[in-house]
Amino acid sequence: MYGCTRLLSVKAFTDEGVKLRDRIISSNIDGVIFCDIYKTGEKIRLCSAESDSSNEKTSDENRKSPVVNKNERREVLSPLGEWVRTCFSNHIGMVFIGAVAIAVRQIAPHIIGKLVDSPVIVIDEKGEYVIPILSGHVGGANELSKIIADKIGAKAVITTATDLRNKKGIDIYAKENFLGIANKDAIKNVSMKILRNETIEKNVDFDIVSFEDYQNPKLYGNTGEEKLLLYEKPYVIGIGCKKDTDASKLARFIKSSVFEYLDEEGVSLQGDSVDEKYEKFISGVAAITSIDNKKNELAINLWAEQNMIPFITYSAGELASLDGDFDDSPFVAETVGVGNVCERSAALFAENRGESGDFAVKKKTHAGMTFALFKRKSVYVETII
Repeated sequence: MYGCTRLLSVKAFTDEGVKLRDRIISSNIDGVIFCDIYKTGEKIRLCSAESDSSNEKTSDENRKSPVVNKNERREVLSPLGEWVRTCFSNHIGMVFIGAVAIAVRQIAPHIIGKLVDSPVIVIDEKGEYVIPILSGHVGGANELSKIIADKIGAKAVITTATDLRNKKGIDIYAKENFLGIANKDAIKNVSMKILRNETIEKNVDFDIVSFEDYQNPKLYGNTGEEKLLLYEKPYVIGIGCKKDTDASKLARFIKSSVFEYLDEEGVSLQGDSVDEKYEKFISGVAAITSIDNKKNELAINLWAEQNMIPFITYSAGELASLDGDFDDSPFVAETVGVGNVCERSAALFAENRGESGDFAVKKKTHAGMTFALFKRKSVYVETII
């Protein structure tokens, strides 16, 4: 998944389906975190999924679960409708083990569009077929289906035309190059040319504009549905945090750090409200980065999924090898093997792509969390689709 970690939640409806669910979440798929969504009192909580075939109550609707921590007990897995709503609102991928019709009926009210929908996969209870039914490209359902199918010895049923012809879709091209898509309705025009084996040309079939120009449509005109407009995402957020950091605290820390930067630098963004301006800024973030031992940190992964931003991690050795002026901490170095995570990981993202840039925000610390913001000045983009 292009070096990213993804959150997936699996729902089963029969005893055989639960056994298959356990096989899937026990299969150690690199880059995938399987999670369960629980109700504890009135609150919805996200927890790492656990294999539990030996439980006497085998249906997902009735299973009980072990303790989250010493002070809190997970009560029950959320009901189906609530599970679907929670997954969609947090952009968590869903795997239904059961009939396609069940999935279709449940997800239909929540579908918005191909650039924002959660990936949805259906698997029959015998584990013979893995079928991506929503967000195959941008959400990664096609690729995830192939990986899961390989792990359980099933066949991935891919129906996307470009995939069937071994062609790279323009939305995959944008995803791999960390580009945003401004007018999704124009994707179909480029896709049709790809399927006809026609040459796709920049400035003819699509344009790539800067994030600043993307903020001001008057600078690039009204492309309508004819010409696809892609835009650069110049920002990279670097994050460090303690184990099991509260997700809401991390989200507030990132948001406050972004607002502080926007205020100090006088950055102007489109939007009538503060939240709209924040969302516009986030649309210009190419990645959130950290160290490998944070790869499975739920708080960071959840923030990444909610904001549809890839979460990319690096080893301590990779981070330590990067030259530059970093605010290193001896304590952090002793703990994780490198003195600074947030700055080094954000800068390494650009370094690995041969890009220049500088820090818009150097390391900030708060309550066991660190934040840095790197702005790429030269953005590398592949020239051939």
